[in-house]
Amino acid sequence: MKKVLVSALVAVMVFGLAATAFAAPGDIAGPAFTDIAGHDAEGELTLLGAMGVYSGEYGLGGPVNPDDPITRAQFCKVVVETIGLGNLAESLSGMPPAFADEIPTWAWGYVNVAVFAEIISGYPDGTFGPDNPVTYAEAVTMLVRAISGHDAMVGDQLWPYNYIFYGVEQGFTGDVDVGLVNLPASRGDIARMLFATMQINKLDKDGNVIADSAVLSGLLFEGLFEDYDLAADPPTVTVGGATHPLADPVYIVGASDYESLRSFNVRIVLNEDGEVIFIELLDKATVVTGVFANLADADGNGTADTIVLEDGTEVPFDEAAGVDVVLNTVDGKTQGDLQAGDELTLTLGADGKAVNCVAHRFKPVDYITDFTPSEYDEEGNETAAAMFDSASGLNDIAIPADCQVTGDVTDRDKLAVNDVIEVAFVNDDDTQAPYIIRVVRQVVEGVVTKVTETYPGPVTKVFIGDTAYILDDTYLTAPGKDDQVRYGLDFESELFVEIAYTQVTPYVQLVSWEDSSEGDTVTVDNRGVEVTYPTDDDDYSGYDFDGTDFGKLTIDEATNTVTNFQEYTFGAGGEWEVIALSDGSMTLENVTTGELKFVDDPDIVIYVLDDEGKYVYGGYEALSVGDVLEYDDTDGMIWIEAGP
Repeated sequence: MKKVLVSALVAVMVFGLAATAFAAPGDIAGPAFTDIAGHDAEGELTLLGAMGVYSGEYGLGGPVNPDDPITRAQFCKVVVETIGLGNLAESLSGMPPAFADEIPTWAWGYVNVAVFAEIISGYPDGTFGPDNPVTYAEAVTMLVRAISGHDAMVGDQLWPYNYIFYGVEQGFTGDVDVGLVNLPASRGDIARMLFATMQINKLDKDGNVIADSAVLSGLLFEGLFEDYDLAADPPTVTVGGATHPLADPVYIVGASDYESLRSFNVRIVLNEDGEVIFIELLDKATVVTGVFANLADADGNGTADTIVLEDGTEVPFDEAAGVDVVLNTVDGKTQGDLQAGDELTLTLGADGKAVNCVAHRFKPVDYITDFTPSEYDEEGNETAAAMFDSASGLNDIAIPADCQVTGDVTDRDKLAVNDVIEVAFVNDDDTQAPYIIRVVRQVVEGVVTKVTETYPGPVTKVFIGDTAYILDDTYLTAPGKDDQVRYGLDFESELFVEIAYTQVTPYVQLVSWEDSSEGDTVTVDNRGVEVTYPTDDDDYSGYDFDGTDFGKLTIDEATNTVTNFQEYTFGAGGEWEVIALSDGSMTLENVTTGELKFVDDPDIVIYVLDDEGKYVYGGYEALSVGDVLEYDDTDGMIWIEAGP
């Protein structure tokens, strides 16, 4: 039986960690593979990764080694998955292929399908050679055989040139140079050839094209990226006049976000459900980023034709056509709507002139004075959005679910009082919804050793210990020498908000207590780390210190002294089963009532009963789906009664 003590720390600490948010349709995936950026086959490898054809040695998000040769066994896998026979391969995965040499068990199903479909065959000596590299000649031959009807159309000239000539003529090879027929084919080149092959229609027995029979028929589109709507249900993009729903996630090549794709030609691929899983920017655009300073008239004809950035960069534009500007998610703007301080992402055309601009205009730096996280019903549906008030007077601001939270916090429900923020509102109107909140959560504290003023300014410098900080006087006045202070920093690492000392009350495990004439101390285990604190002469003699004493430790941070220990009493919560588990969150179902509860706390603490009967820190990974918990809402404690 596994027993675990889980303690969700009370959120009175000003600063903490951010939780991992759940993915949703339209979310942009990270790079499919770590070693393909800028590679000729980056787009094709990303697409095939998104489709599950390529996986790499360590799965998506790891390397795929695009320039390495591909083996015969690996080639069977990617071809079979490409033509949609992966399920058949799975059903044949328990049958050893009929060859004299040993074939890896993971490849059995794929080799069986490739052989039965007459895509590949063995050598005359009865072996298959699973680890032998596939040559370009062999690759083209097998790709032609993979699409029904084409093998019969290949001429009877000497192999492999008959297949090479046919494959190139019919488009199986795309733009890959296969002239060196006996060289091993690279994984990247195979990816490019597979993408080309997926666009080839099948032929009937008379050699006639079977319309719309290609693997990607009805799933591959190219056109102008016109618009996107992440607030729609489901989120959508509009390409070439057609609107398509977005999958979860979406892989993008050539851009970092949807806005950067606007007004450019793209290629999209849909999954079987008609959802966009892949977008590739086809125009080789140049992107320039910076902060807007002003417009200039470079040719002196009286009309602005240049965007000047704060760092001095000058970006020309066609003064007749202007620049298509999207400002705080609202399109239909031009360069004339920009203001100094706007953050710009400029996309340049082939002539080096700006044609598209995404501009963000943030309100002045601020900090949160009050915050309420979102509320959810028993099914996990949001019933109330997160809300915040700020020092500048932005009050009762609801944060929509699609608001982008970036910086030191990436989850809107993990914002906190005293977080320093920059906020951009839709249409630059703070009566509308915020769509970006940038957060800095950095704190400095200590004793003030010196305060100085320098000119011009004046500029106030506060020395905390040996380090000097500039004091932003928006909301602060200078402290005095020898003051004990704590400040939150702004985006320029200047002192911006004063943070009062608070008492921190984590749940911990008692380890030992020392009653000494020099002062009592108590040692606790906090997330697997033993920490010793002085105490206010509390008597801990009633505890066993056998690893079963847990409770709430109250610490005065100003003196780092324990002022109270509130023992936790087990048995108060009902039984809940873990039915879903992620890094930093879980969904629980009440064993008795069937009620659902979503627990999302990055500071959760988990202790596990080891083989010696002692509780040791286990971390979130100590939980498993099927564990039965005792959950106490009032105290934020969870007790694992039994494992599955």
